Amino acid sequence: MNKNRGIIFNIVSIIIIALALFYFYLNDNRNLFFLNPNKNNTLLENKLNFDINNIPDDEDKEEGKQEETTNHYDDIFKIDPNAYNNPTFINQLSHNQYTRNFLNNDEQKLYDLLVTNSLKHIASFKIKPIDEDSIYRVYMAFLNDKPEHFWVKHLKYYQSNISQQIVKIEFEYSVDLAERENRQRQIDRVVNEIISQLNQFNNDYTKIKYVHDYIINNTTYDINAPDNQNIYSVFVNRRSVCAGYAKSLQYIMNKIGVYSLYVTGKIKSHDQEEINHAWNIIKLDNQYYHLDITWGDSVFAAVNIEEGYPTYHYFNITTDELLKTHIIDNNFPLPTCNGIKYNYYLKEGLLFNQYNTTVKDKLLHEVISNNQNKKRFFSLKFTDLEQYNRAINLLLAKNGDIFTIIRVANKTVTNKIDTKRVGYYKWDDKFIIDFIINYNK
Repeated sequence: MNKNRGIIFNIVSIIIIALALFYFYLNDNRNLFFLNPNKNNTLLENKLNFDINNIPDDEDKEEGKQEETTNHYDDIFKIDPNAYNNPTFINQLSHNQYTRNFLNNDEQKLYDLLVTNSLKHIASFKIKPIDEDSIYRVYMAFLNDKPEHFWVKHLKYYQSNISQQIVKIEFEYSVDLAERENRQRQIDRVVNEIISQLNQFNNDYTKIKYVHDYIINNTTYDINAPDNQNIYSVFVNRRSVCAGYAKSLQYIMNKIGVYSLYVTGKIKSHDQEEINHAWNIIKLDNQYYHLDITWGDSVFAAVNIEEGYPTYHYFNITTDELLKTHIIDNNFPLPTCNGIKYNYYLKEGLLFNQYNTTVKDKLLHEVISNNQNKKRFFSLKFTDLEQYNRAINLLLAKNGDIFTIIRVANKTVTNKIDTKRVGYYKWDDKFIIDFIINYNK
């Protein structure tokens, strides 16, 4: 009898243990650990707040100084630089879903799931268990590659109580599906009009320049602009920050089949403070270039400029040139940009190694040939400080060469230039002089 009781006791104990394990299994999958963003920030809760609105942070245009925000996760995403950082491998990659190539198999599957569910506007979904660092690597890749997913605002995740793996994701969308579709139509109208204008150009360089100028001329830099991390802020609201500028350029380049990547990093402010920033990499004739469209907006680039105009100081420059003012995040391997053929100043014949008659003739030609469209902004660059200073002294002095050039131009042009309203900006660190002219009313 005692033996039977012992057997029964053992069986009941096993059943109880099994039921307990089964309960914890169910509890682990049904009551997933939620990191509450409203609590005091712990490391995990801080990561929960990783969202599209915090990458990258933005610069205060009106004050001429940038303000840094928190939550920039460059340390999380670092990978072995030797794994894929091979120029031959990188050159073979398409710009479409570029960063996806640097994810492992499980991460690529999650990346694809994010894309699919975002397109379907699915907010909440379970995923194959994955570690926390992978979540951020995948989400960063998704944000970098997909400017068209403008409705994605935040990503939240749920962590298993037992395995500590991430098992569920929630998207927070900035708008519902109906409004998203309405906004897409608004974007399409603007973008289709831009693309229709590109048909007049027969090369990608000129198309990129047109889009660059369009975005700058039609967008006000505003750190407080709504939706300022996505393309809607540029194409519809016309107020944005660096992320909006760069993603909008990337979006149109994707539409017309021009290689373009979204790049994050930091810039060095006037007091050498490092500020989060975003720009693009462009590929033309198998050569790579950095293009910082935000720094192409003169109002952003300088403190004392009241009227914005497109500048080309950072239009298709090399990595070496960029690194004088920018720091590139080590999130994913990027192409080394060493192309020079399509640098704006070289391509347009506006880079000079000395100040002479050739410079004056070129500037006169630029003023005359752009008179019909009343172009107001012109730029010259010199290769060294000595010739740059010489140009300043001879061009900008009282009754200097610039006024002679304008008087000569006025003899032939239809739209007469006001010789009393000629302005300029000097960029001593780049050996660049920008001229601003005004036309008689």
